[in-house]
Amino acid sequence: MSSSTTIRRTRGTLGAILGLTATAVTGLALALPTGATATASEPGDPTPTPTGTPTSEPTEPTSETTQEKGVLIECAGTWRDQPVTVSVYENRTYGNELLVAVGAEDAESFWITNPEGRMVRRGELQQEGRMDGRRVVLAGQVVRDGEPVEVHEEREDAGQHIVVDGVHTPLAADLVLTWKKRNADLDCDNAFRYDLTVTKTPIA
Repeated sequence: MSSSTTIRRTRGTLGAILGLTATAVTGLALALPTGATATASEPGDPTPTPTGTPTSEPTEPTSETTQEKGVLIECAGTWRDQPVTVSVYENRTYGNELLVAVGAEDAESFWITNPEGRMVRRGELQQEGRMDGRRVVLAGQVVRDGEPVEVHEEREDAGQHIVVDGVHTPLAADLVLTWKKRNADLDCDNAFRYDLTVTKTPIA
């Protein structure tokens, strides 16, 4: 097989990989690989090109790691025959949220607030605000109720691979919701203090 035929095939392969036109490939001023020889160009022959193809190192997705500490307490109960749900979310990294909902889904009253600092201090929780124009208070005791439990979780969310490692320390929460001068006793069966390392990596 002649050198001219070899060069023509090499040029076709390189052009296909790079997505370039024949004119663009011909215009590349590239040297022949070691040991290759070129013959005198015939009319219409392209400029000799190397057999290799340029490569680029793939970039690794950048991970973000945060340390998250706080408290989660979820409660349910009844206020004057109306269902009540309470969520206390304390996060020292991203901030806090307290949510109270009273009533059926089509006629709920809500209290949502974002208090600063720790909501649970020295075993006590005391928060108050306004719901439907009336004073509302959530108060009670929150104490440790067991040994720390190691946790590990992996999931995908919003285009990210999320890995969570750390500990949950069980809590016993005895809370009362007061609204319109009526109390709602709450059953807080999901309560724990957390200390977690969270790593988020974009999914390529």
